[in-house]
Amino acid sequence: MWYSVTRGLQPQYSTVFVFVVTILHKQYIIMSSYKLTYFNVTGLGEPIRFLLSYLNIDFEDVRFELEQWPSIKRSK
Repeated sequence: MWYSVTRGLQPQYSTVFVFVVTILHKQYIIMSSYKLTYFNVTGLGEPIRFLLSYLNIDFEDVRFELEQWPSIKRSK
């Protein structure tokens, strides 16, 4: 993939290009944060919680009871 992107560049420029893209990619990963908001039940949110935990991805897990849904829905 990098070869096709950098094929027309001079060798020194292609190295700089790959370096900058790598740095930007790492910065994006570091700056990402995730927030999962779902009911406090086993449902569609549970596989997502499992996957994020399995991959050791930090995320904010916000759970609420079914009775709280009308007030949460109005506030969004």
